Amino acid sequence: MESPIVKEDVDDLKRLFQLYDHSKTGVIRPEQLYDLLRKSRFPVAKSDFKDFLAAIDPSGRNAIAFDQLLAGVRAQASSTSLKQELTNAFRVFDSGDTGYVRAGDLVEAMKGLQASEGMGEEEIRELVEEVDFDGDGKIEYEKFVEMMLELE
Repeated sequence: MESPIVKEDVDDLKRLFQLYDHSKTGVIRPEQLYDLLRKSRFPVAKSDFKDFLAAIDPSGRNAIAFDQLLAGVRAQASSTSLKQELTNAFRVFDSGDTGYVRAGDLVEAMKGLQASEGMGEEEIRELVEEVDFDGDGKIEYEKFVEMMLELE
């Protein structure tokens, strides 16, 4: 999936990064990174920042280069974009806005989807049954996301 970040976003992030890189060493500290992200188009929730930082600074150096920042923002934007696509897809299947999709309806809908191309009806039914953990015939949003990610 293509990252939704455009050249202007990269330029804006670069300008912000340079503002926070007071010593012009090419790196910033995690506290600066958090502030920078809050002021950008790609804020990270405080509760998610530790994971974001671990993903872009796995060695724990606490010195973040611009390339690391950009890679993290691209990954975050792609993840957010995928989640939004899955949310939109779920809403299509959940036409009654109930918070769940009936398993039978989902099987029927998936028969025509390109994502399930090459899968037979029995394989689709098995996949849907796998995520209907409690066997109630209803697929909640979280189960739906899990199933769709298996198709990726």
